[in-house]
Amino acid sequence: MFLSHLFRAGCAAALMLLLPGCGSDDKPEAPLPKIESLTFEQTSYEVGSGAVKRLNLLIKPEGGAESVYNNQLNPYDMTWGIDDPSVASITQGGMLTALKRGSATVTVATPYYTAPVSATIVVDGGVSPEENLLTEQLARPLSAAIIYSRNVRLARNSVLQSFDIDSGGDIFYIQIAGTDAHSLNVLRGAPAPGAEKTQLAAPLMTLTYFGHGTNMAVEEEGDDRWIWAGSYGSKESGSDGYSFSQTIARVKFVPGTDCKPEQCTEHYFLPGVRHIHPALDPANDVLGVTYSGGGTRHFAFYRLSDAKALAPTTEQLEQRTWGGGATDPNKTPVTESPAVQVRNLGRLTRLGGFSLTEGSNPDQIGKYAFQGFDVKNGRVFYYEGENNLGNTFLPSNAYLTVFDFQGGIRCARTRVGLLDDRKALQSNSISQVGSLEAEGVKWHDGKLYLGFTARNANTSGDDRLQTIFRYDLPLKD
Repeated sequence: MFLSHLFRAGCAAALMLLLPGCGSDDKPEAPLPKIESLTFEQTSYEVGSGAVKRLNLLIKPEGGAESVYNNQLNPYDMTWGIDDPSVASITQGGMLTALKRGSATVTVATPYYTAPVSATIVVDGGVSPEENLLTEQLARPLSAAIIYSRNVRLARNSVLQSFDIDSGGDIFYIQIAGTDAHSLNVLRGAPAPGAEKTQLAAPLMTLTYFGHGTNMAVEEEGDDRWIWAGSYGSKESGSDGYSFSQTIARVKFVPGTDCKPEQCTEHYFLPGVRHIHPALDPANDVLGVTYSGGGTRHFAFYRLSDAKALAPTTEQLEQRTWGGGATDPNKTPVTESPAVQVRNLGRLTRLGGFSLTEGSNPDQIGKYAFQGFDVKNGRVFYYEGENNLGNTFLPSNAYLTVFDFQGGIRCARTRVGLLDDRKALQSNSISQVGSLEAEGVKWHDGKLYLGFTARNANTSGDDRLQTIFRYDLPLKD
């Protein structure tokens, strides 16, 4: 009898994680925690006629933390409804389609929670076709058609920080070089759409003491490729990691070489700024930069040709520390405020710029870790997310928001829907526990690319495998 109870409990736990076996179509037999609170992310939603939007619930189980409810698993048997289906329709997965101008109330009911749960929907005159398309694309279920590359293990078994794709389709990856945290690996490889694991160890270039590699860009000049990345980083207190980049370096990609900040002859700079990272739109002559501090992220945009034409000046950087790491060949740490030849972007007139305050609630922009940005055709693609290794019962999170250069929202914050489909993540050999950490966003030639690092366990030996999804997203000027 005891073994029988253990078996049933084990099957229930496996079902909650949607792991193979134990009858994935059966309801779990283990008792669910009581629900302390259940609400919509917002009490009201304003949407345009024709818009498609996923509505999320926030659930707080007894003794647990509040999080976004997993509609795909639906362990609490939530039932969705709407009081005026002529204004909008709602699916049992929480996908709303606005049909005509008016207002309606969406409700959710569950036998596990008796208090009413509702939100007001107000449908106005319309939504841009671009926003509607983005919502539809990011809601697409996972299939081989949107897998650009998957299961790529980089030179060191560590996560991807950012990526870019050149005109030939090659992927350029940037990663922290594992325990050699003072260096970044830059690798180039063809997409690997197959399910089998691919090891990519070369061609490889290293960037030493540059920083964290949070966002990179690749610029093409004939057969040459130039890497843009944050540089003159500083060692993080209490660790061997690097961050706090004070310049943006433009470095020619030369496999088999190592580049240190002082060896780079082209640096871009904003006075008093740290955590600075680049994005490029060469076709429209735009250089985008982001930098952060004090819970606020800033964006600024310049003519790329104007930035390159700036005469270099010598600027004193703020204090930085480098060297002294466990695997660093420079065993003695150095603290300095170097004088550096830079192109000072502060001398240029901006094309635009805006700032974002980090969100504190799951429905707010910037709630999750910043995972990259891109600039294309007057738009700013802002990417945020986190994996689910803290609680693999829940899905991972990734959201995309599209702004203009003044901070106006072109496309509202939209969840990457395939993260909710654990069965598809398993059957496509991406992750058995749904753990995908958002890592990089790019737009090229009508396609939106979203990068992820997939894992199956929170252990040091677990593979960190890189996957990039591709969506159709044509943009008009």
